[in-house]
Amino acid sequence: MKALINIAWLYLDRIISMALGIISNAIVARYLGPEQYGVIAYALAIASFLMPLINLGSDTILYDCIARRRSAYVIANSFVLRVVVSILLLLLSLIYLLYSGHSDANIWIGLFIVASVMVKACDVLQIYFDANHDSKINSVATVKASSLALLFKLAAVAMLLPLVWFAAAYLLQAILVWVFKLPKATHIHLLKPSYIRWKVIKVLLSRGKFMALAALSILLYTAMDKIMLGQMLGTEAVGIYSAALLISIGWLFLPGAITLTLMKGISKTKNHPQHHHRVQRLFSIIWLVALVVGLTVFALSQPVIHLIFGEQFAMSAQVLQVYVFGSIFAAIGSASYRVLIVHGLYRFCLIKTAIAAVINFLLNYWLIQKYGVLGAAYATVASEFSASIALNACVTKLPILILQIKGLMAVPSFAFTEFKRHWPALKAKIR
Repeated sequence: MKALINIAWLYLDRIISMALGIISNAIVARYLGPEQYGVIAYALAIASFLMPLINLGSDTILYDCIARRRSAYVIANSFVLRVVVSILLLLLSLIYLLYSGHSDANIWIGLFIVASVMVKACDVLQIYFDANHDSKINSVATVKASSLALLFKLAAVAMLLPLVWFAAAYLLQAILVWVFKLPKATHIHLLKPSYIRWKVIKVLLSRGKFMALAALSILLYTAMDKIMLGQMLGTEAVGIYSAALLISIGWLFLPGAITLTLMKGISKTKNHPQHHHRVQRLFSIIWLVALVVGLTVFALSQPVIHLIFGEQFAMSAQVLQVYVFGSIFAAIGSASYRVLIVHGLYRFCLIKTAIAAVINFLLNYWLIQKYGVLGAAYATVASEFSASIALNACVTKLPILILQIKGLMAVPSFAFTEFKRHWPALKAKIR
């Protein structure tokens, strides 16, 4: 029962965070305009690469140790390691910003964004509470921090404050999350000297390196587009692109939640004759949800962008109409990834992600020059298709590509069967 309540809090957290994120970004984007909004988005894209360098792939290891009640030493050593790496990276970032010719305002913007990512990456309490099925603590802290950060941004807009204040809001939000969690974590000894062991740190580094590489590869083909846009076209293009991205990926928590719910049954039937049927059924459900939501976003892209971001982001509607197909592939790719992990195909996932990152880089370089902002969206769709579907043809242990295709082809019959099964109950409610 506690596990179900925990999952419910996870879903609620994602829904509320998505809503607050859209409201917050809409207000800020309307006030700042595409160019200045793009500066924030560009800084966030670059700073995101620091996240896997700080946690060093130890999130999964930490979660597993906490779940098995062997967390005292591991959580303290992981936290200390993250803090040390964060301080070093912050100093390197400061040196780079000071000697790269940036204005004082841009230096402060960069430092605020980098610091916010570092505070977030050091949040081992997030993993601790999730592993102990206490996600309510994380959810409440996140919602409180997001709400106060939103009020801060509203005040900044009302007072006509410059861009640097909106960068500071990200750091404020990251710190507030810690502030709201700490009273619930007084029993956790994050800085107890006797818990710090070099042996444990070495184990964390050794086991986490492949996961860190995988996380970096994923970032290369999810954040590279904004970085290349900023370098090739400027921050206004990044702002236009980021507005479309916010709407396009905002709904991906839904197929993610469905996958999380069904994966337990799929994992248990790994060696069962019905395993392939269950995987295909999972893909049918994800295809159905992704196509319905994705095509709806495609059809309503112009009024949605106009309503949320205003006329100055009109170009974002065209980007959204292209990018949403990448989100459809991303939804099926996320489900595929979990199935591959169940079968122990970690190395294949890493190689596949790395190949997709190279494809994304090459296509961005070519298509941005040819089509501008739309070129980055085309590149993302192509790389998502490669990573989520096409490269699965290389898997010999599991016919995952065939199951994806069969799942797609079965969508009409699956939808009709489910509608027929639930129609009597729905009809009774209508009456």
